[in-house]
Amino acid sequence: MTTNKHFNTYKEGLDLEFLREYCMEHGELRTFLRSETLEEIIE
Repeated sequence: MTTNKHFNTYKEGLDLEFLREYCMEHGELRTFLRSETLEEIIE
């Protein structure tokens, strides 16, 4: 099996620090039961 060294290289140029900071400030901690999905929680 060969690997592609260019796979997802676009991520190296992204600065997502602002998004991380926003999530840390405004996010919520969620826990799920085994086999429970986010889709089931929203409904």
